Amino acid sequence: MNRSTLLALAIASVIAMNVAVPGQAIAGNNCDLNDGVAGNENSGGSTAAGVDAVACGRDNRANAEGGVALGRNNIVDGVGAQAVGNGNLAGGASATAVGADNAATGEESVALGRGNQAAAANASAVGYINSANAQDSSALGNFNFADGAGSNAVGRGNRARTDRSNAFGGDNDVSGVDATAVGNNNLASGARSLAAGFGAQAGADDAVAVGVGSTAGGVNSSAFGGGAQALGANATAVGTSSVAGGDDATAVGLGNQ
Repeated sequence: MNRSTLLALAIASVIAMNVAVPGQAIAGNNCDLNDGVAGNENSGGSTAAGVDAVACGRDNRANAEGGVALGRNNIVDGVGAQAVGNGNLAGGASATAVGADNAATGEESVALGRGNQAAAANASAVGYINSANAQDSSALGNFNFADGAGSNAVGRGNRARTDRSNAFGGDNDVSGVDATAVGNNNLASGARSLAAGFGAQAGADDAVAVGVGSTAGGVNSSAFGGGAQALGANATAVGTSSVAGGDDATAVGLGNQ
């Protein structure tokens, strides 16, 4: 790849990403283009050490082959990776980190926004201070954590701790494998459990709790309605404040037990 092609790529990338570096021009001595011609290496504080790498702006480091670092204080260590903005790290092969203070260290991972971390292969962290820490995980919004493989945490303050777990809304906590929490302040700790509403708890395998403050505490139990409780295995409670306390018990209607 010749110098003119590399320079065009650098300028086009900066324009496309709308990245501005105060007090710095885009071309000339602010770009280091590693095209194999020693006389063409014009750093201006940025370094492109990788073959066919591009570094433009202030104090950027494109250390890997085909890496692109644009803006200020960005580091690219992954082959074919991109870091654009301010203080980003693209450490995995084909990783992308765009914005400020993001780290995409997994292969083909993506970290966009500010303070996000995508730490595993194909992980995505988008927004503000999200962490996607396992393969194929996604953390989107603000202050979310996706710790299990294939897990998803979307909204604000959610945590998807286990494989294929899902937390959608605000301040939900999912620790059961294949479990899901939807709404706010819900807890799904059983495998394949579901907690939906506000403050619902699905604490056993295959349990379902839907409604404000509902609790499904038995294996394969179901609680529907505000304050409904299904505490025994295979128990079902339907209606506000209904309680099914024993195994295979059923309570239907307001306050029934």
